[in-house]
Amino acid sequence: MSMKVRRRWFDEGAAALRDFADLRPGQVEVPDGSWYCCPCCCWAFGPDALDSRELTIEHVPADSVGGRGTLLTCRSCNNKAGEQLDVYAANRENLIQFLDTKATSKRYRVVMDADGIPLRGSAWFENGTLRIQGVDKQNHPLVRDQHIAKLNEFVDSETTSPPLTFKVRVEKISDARANLSWIRSAYLVAFCAFGLPYIINPIMAELRDCLDKPGTCTTPIRIARDADAPKGRRVLALMKDPVESIVVGLDAYNVLLPSPKNMMRLSALAKVIDDHTREDGLRMLGQTIQWPRYPEYRYR
Repeated sequence: MSMKVRRRWFDEGAAALRDFADLRPGQVEVPDGSWYCCPCCCWAFGPDALDSRELTIEHVPADSVGGRGTLLTCRSCNNKAGEQLDVYAANRENLIQFLDTKATSKRYRVVMDADGIPLRGSAWFENGTLRIQGVDKQNHPLVRDQHIAKLNEFVDSETTSPPLTFKVRVEKISDARANLSWIRSAYLVAFCAFGLPYIINPIMAELRDCLDKPGTCTTPIRIARDADAPKGRRVLALMKDPVESIVVGLDAYNVLLPSPKNMMRLSALAKVIDDHTREDGLRMLGQTIQWPRYPEYRYR
C-alpha cells in the first residue's frame, strides 16, 4: 500500500477525530495538530507515526485468510491480533479446507501406517484427490522400502479394506480465538462504515477488552458460520427484526453487533437473539448497505 494512500487515510481520520471532538466540547479533548485514533486501542498518533511505521495497514479480514488492506491501526494492535487471534483463524480455515477435500496450498505432516510399517511425509488435496508424499529425510531407507512393498502387496491382493491408516498433525486450533479474529474484522468494518462515534461508545469498550485479552473474554458475541457462503463474500446489513442491530458478513462468517442507532450491550443483544432462535434457525429482517472499502466516516 503506497504512502500516498496511508497519508490520505491518516488525514481523513485526523479530520474525523477533530470533528468528533468539536461536537463534544468539554468531553473530548484533542491536542493541536493532526492526530489519528487507532480504532482498536483508541490511542492517538501524530503524522510521524506514518514514517516510523507505528501506524500500519490493517487487513480486513486478516491477511492470513485472504483479507485486503482497508485502514490504519497501530503496530502494537496489529501485531497482537496476528499473534493471538489471526493465526488461529488461518489454522482453522486451512483445516476446514483440508477436511472438505478442497485444494489448498497448506501441506500437513502425516504418518501413514501400512500394516504396522510407518511412513512420514506430507498430505494435501489437489483437484479433489488426496496426495500423500513421503519425505526421504524423515524416513529410514529400509523402512521406506518395506512400506512401499507393503502397499504393493495391498494392490496385488485387491483387498478392499487394507490395514492402512494415517495420522495428520495439525497446528493448534482454538475456536474461541479464531472467532474473535473474525469478530475483530467485523468491528473494523463497522468502524469504517460508522466512524468514531460508533466505536468510542462505552458499549463497544467491552468488545475491545475481549479483543485485547482473548484469554479472559466471557462476553457473549454472536457469530455463525455458513458453510455454503462463497469465498470473498462481503455483506453489511442494518437489521430491524427481531432486534435493531447490524450483521457483518465476511466469507462464511456472520457477526452480530449493536446498531449505531441502538447501542445495546452485547450480552443483552445475544439474549434477544437466543430467545428468537428456533430449531430451524433464526429469521432476521433488514436491508443491506454499501460495503466500506476503506474508512468512510458516514455518521457524525
